[in-house]
Amino acid sequence: MTGTQLLASYFLGTGFYVGHGWYRKHLDLPQSSRGKRITVEFDGVFQDAVVWVNGHEAGRHVGGYTGFSIDITPYAKPGRNLLAVHVNNEWSARVAPRSGEHVFSGGIYRSVRLVTTDPVHVDWYGTFVTTPQVSEDKATVQVQTEVRNDHAGVPKTVVLGLGERVRQVGMPPAARVVARLLRASRVAEREGPAAVDELARARGRAGHGGQKADAQRSGQAEKLLHGCSA
Repeated sequence: MTGTQLLASYFLGTGFYVGHGWYRKHLDLPQSSRGKRITVEFDGVFQDAVVWVNGHEAGRHVGGYTGFSIDITPYAKPGRNLLAVHVNNEWSARVAPRSGEHVFSGGIYRSVRLVTTDPVHVDWYGTFVTTPQVSEDKATVQVQTEVRNDHAGVPKTVVLGLGERVRQVGMPPAARVVARLLRASRVAEREGPAAVDELARARGRAGHGGQKADAQRSGQAEKLLHGCSA
């Protein structure tokens, strides 16, 4: 058996469905959603997903292991809407990983959320927390938040509160503003390895090393689906 045949048999096994599938869901949006920004967030779809809203293609994401957000504002309307997701999990030489010990599946396998915000909002994964300096007695925590203006042709003024400092920032359309807060914190004195273990857990939750923390968005989120396979 050739290498190509081995690879094909590995991905095209009988353990799960391989091919194309569709998800459809009706969304009833209230009148208060008019003028808002509406997105659909996917935590995981394997592995080529195209999102349609009321017959219009709203966006596409390729890759089965990363979350993504699709802006459906131009196509959604107050009242009844049809959300459809076309998913293809066929093996592709252009999509990593192409082989190895990975979990391969198909369809929407993690949660999906409908998120409604104002046009001026904290961007998706727009909160970034790092600890640039850590010592035995203190640590410096840096919080960076990205604010985005999606008003079409309308400049806005945003009030940013950074600790005790408050400032106003003008935002032209499609602009992004990043607010930063840098603060030092003392590490509680403890004896033995418990202090190291506690600091390691706290650093992991905060996104130490440049990992993005899950942002608390200024809006409302509604869970649409639980993870499931096509």
